Amino acid sequence: MGKSRELDRSASRGSFPWGGGAVDPLMANIAPMPKAVALVLIPALVLTLAFAFSYVGAFHDPAPHHVSVAVVGPPAVAAELNHLPREPLDARQAASRPDALSQINDRKVYGAFEAATNRLFVASAANRAWLLGPSTSRS
Repeated sequence: MGKSRELDRSASRGSFPWGGGAVDPLMANIAPMPKAVALVLIPALVLTLAFAFSYVGAFHDPAPHHVSVAVVGPPAVAAELNHLPREPLDARQAASRPDALSQINDRKVYGAFEAATNRLFVASAANRAWLLGPSTSRS
């Protein structure tokens, strides 16, 4: 009988028998103040927009600039590669294919173009030159 009176009293106060607290009638309809909401949301919005615009500005038009490449072949090929619009390459003449591959392995250039065979050699992350094209065998 004592337990049922306890439940009846708690129900009349607005409390729940499973442990919830009483609801204060003065606090039931109060929303956060607009000034407090603005103080939190406006700086968050500004930072979000700043990050978005900085990434769009930095990565909207990626293009190579003065990438060093060894050219095995006539000097006219290197000159033509050096005169491409926006200067993406810095073509340098190499005496032979082994010389060009040696320059890649020494990290003097990032790639080599052999004009006679129309092959492009690049350095992998492991710093070994290999052929980029239909054949995947290492040179």
